[in-house]
Amino acid sequence: MVLIGPHNDGGWSQAHYEGLEYIQAKMQDVHTAYIENVPEGTDSEQVFRSLSRKGFDLVFGTSFGFMDPMETVAGEFPDITYIHISGYKSNSTNFGNLFGAMEDMKYLAGMLAGSRAKMDGNPKIGYMATFPIPEEIRLVPYEVAEGPDGRVAIRIDGKLRDLTGRDRAITLYFTYPVDATGWLWHDDQRRSRRIEGGGKYLYWDGYQVGPNWRASRLPFACLTGPRESIVLGAPLDVPRLWRFAYDADAKELYAAVKRRGFAESALMSK
Repeated sequence: MVLIGPHNDGGWSQAHYEGLEYIQAKMQDVHTAYIENVPEGTDSEQVFRSLSRKGFDLVFGTSFGFMDPMETVAGEFPDITYIHISGYKSNSTNFGNLFGAMEDMKYLAGMLAGSRAKMDGNPKIGYMATFPIPEEIRLVPYEVAEGPDGRVAIRIDGKLRDLTGRDRAITLYFTYPVDATGWLWHDDQRRSRRIEGGGKYLYWDGYQVGPNWRASRLPFACLTGPRESIVLGAPLDVPRLWRFAYDADAKELYAAVKRRGFAESALMSK
């Protein structure tokens, strides 16, 4: 078992470690081992490869950032089973994922938050997410299940870390998956288009800077459906050229920004 933190952190890593101890105590002829404080990225890939070479039959990785390194090592050792906690990738042979039914407790938390908000007459419910990864995003509807008016604002502040040590420009994408077929894409406050078929829906203008010399005229994008609306907006504290669009083929609403540096934030409201 590969742990992202110390085995006695009193939380996430310790819970996995105690599960490992349970297996050791309850199963016969089993040998277990764990490695703690393993950072995500290339370091974890070396750890997974080392455990595989030592002959372990089953390897657990307990952090979302272990997903790609585990996938790589699983391809090198087809006779070993790899289980990734909290991820979404699988090769249907020796690499898969699992996660607890956190939606149960999140649903209860959402009912409590909504009931309290209704009692206070406050239509706002906050949800603090760690990173914009599937296990976080998928739980938002459960958390706000009992919101007074069904509205929820999500803010995710993230940092990008460059591991190459080279000074370079990057394009940062924030994508929100949604099938908006039949919805309205709003070019601005007065003009809208119905989303039909494939292609991209955007409201860009030509500038002599940025990728393809294109950027959105407005710092946000809006979709409206029969029962809900989705707005994706950019923070205005730092001036940048953003590109907002809805990709009907990929079924994604996205924002993209070209920048030099490795920290960015995005604000999404639904």
